[in-house]
Amino acid sequence: MSAGKLPEGWEQIEIGDIADVISGGTPKSGVAENLHLRVRESPGLRLPI
Repeated sequence: MSAGKLPEGWEQIEIGDIADVISGGTPKSGVAENLHLRVRESPGLRLPI
């Protein structure tokens, strides 16, 4: 891979295309529908999936 080129299979998009998705904030814990997150466990690591 040379400088300025994306790896094969990747595509370049504008930040505005994903900003709404990542700017949603933290779900409210008082809403039962928001408490459905599953957790994947690795040694020393707990990430919501």
